[in-house]
Amino acid sequence: MKYKDQLIVLPTDEQTSAIKSLERALKKCKRANVYFHNYYGTLFGYNGKFIDEICDTPSDVAFDEIGRSINMCGYNLDSWSDDNNYIHLNASAMEAERALRKKEMNKE
Repeated sequence: MKYKDQLIVLPTDEQTSAIKSLERALKKCKRANVYFHNYYGTLFGYNGKFIDEICDTPSDVAFDEIGRSINMCGYNLDSWSDDNNYIHLNASAMEAERALRKKEMNKE
């Protein structure tokens, strides 16, 4: 995919506004010292004042026994840690790409 073709996956103005709202909410959580832990699509929130770390070493408290959780599976979030990742476009994107190419051809 060429750079110009990547424009179809850029967020719309409404989506950009929603992303900025999420960023503001995350900054608010950081200021409030919320400690987040993401576990296979469930985001747990804790009082960060009392947590050094969450890891795989056993302790007195299991992370999923307490905390406020949000199931992230229905929010179109994707998480990959250290692999190369590629966007696979759906049929709507291919149609939008064809329309974009047609529009560019009509400009010439």
